[in-house]
Amino acid sequence: MYGQNTPAKVLVPPDRALPVALRYVIVLTVLAACYFAAARVGLVLRVYYGDITPLWPPSGIAVALLWRYSLRWWPVIVIGEFAVAISLGQSPVMGLIGGIAQSLEALAAVFLLRRLRVEEVLSRPTHVCQFVIFGALLPPLLSATIGATALRFTGVIGAADYFSAWSTWWLGDAMGILIITPFIVQWSKWPFAHAREFYRWFGLMVLLLVAGVTVVTLERAHYVSLFYLLLPFMIVAAAHYGAVGATSTAVIMAALVLGMQIEAKPDDWQTAIKLAFIGATAFAGYLVASAFAAQSRSWRQLSIEQERALITLQSIGDGVISTNANGMTEFMNPAAERITGWAASQARGMPLDCVLALNPSREHDAPAGELNAGPALLRTKEGKWVPIE
Repeated sequence: MYGQNTPAKVLVPPDRALPVALRYVIVLTVLAACYFAAARVGLVLRVYYGDITPLWPPSGIAVALLWRYSLRWWPVIVIGEFAVAISLGQSPVMGLIGGIAQSLEALAAVFLLRRLRVEEVLSRPTHVCQFVIFGALLPPLLSATIGATALRFTGVIGAADYFSAWSTWWLGDAMGILIITPFIVQWSKWPFAHAREFYRWFGLMVLLLVAGVTVVTLERAHYVSLFYLLLPFMIVAAAHYGAVGATSTAVIMAALVLGMQIEAKPDDWQTAIKLAFIGATAFAGYLVASAFAAQSRSWRQLSIEQERALITLQSIGDGVISTNANGMTEFMNPAAERITGWAASQARGMPLDCVLALNPSREHDAPAGELNAGPALLRTKEGKWVPIE
């Protein structure tokens, strides 16, 4: 027999234990495959030393999985990194080291974000700054150090390339977290309340894609780089569609950089600059989205408080009349209507002294100028004098 504080034991039938484990294995396999596919996409931008890329989407997937869902998905990171290393012809040891480095990076990011209680939706400017600093910029320092050091001691890179490898590794993981993690979190559930809102967002994304393809075409024709002119799209998307618009725009801009690399290999430094620009643009977009979200929350809170105040005024027994700066009546509660005889709709816009006609108390038959001490008198709409406090 259990006491009040004794937790009840839940027994899982043996025939159901296997399906649960099997479902976990299936989902784990699918996620690892997605991780590997994202890695292959990121490797389009890899540089000649160490096969390192300045954009590593799997780092964003890793942080999103552990932050948004559960820490039990950490094997996805190890399996995915091991598979990537094997596909690149690297040693299994390097794959294991990469898995450990990326796992520690994701765990560090999740620990800091949860410690700071950063909201996943990034709806506050302070949370956006904390996510960028403690989620996207600091944890990659750990993985970049582990990864670049492992590449150096295994002979993949030389001493002269160590800093380049380290900085590229750090930039790739930081951009992956900054761009991919918020995108996954925002799209983990359907973000649009109405179909019309979705169609407008879709139209803006198509317009951005067309403008981006035009920019890529012009740059291939050796025109001056116009990629940086895509910044207004981020501001508009963030202002109108919040974090969903900002994350979607950042992903499309990153895809455009990947497209430039596929067609013609650009300068690695220019690619890194564009990716850094996308990261800064995404940061600005998240800030704009959070600012609009904060303003929306303020308006909703104000509306709630006004509704509560109105309910209170409607229910109290004292008469309440409010006016504008010119002394014109704007509001009357039911008690004021009952006392004065004026309906609120009739009194709105009238001078206060017409609605609230007050005189000191006097005896009924006394002359108009003869006063005595007593309660004030109010002349109602019907012309009657009633005592009031």
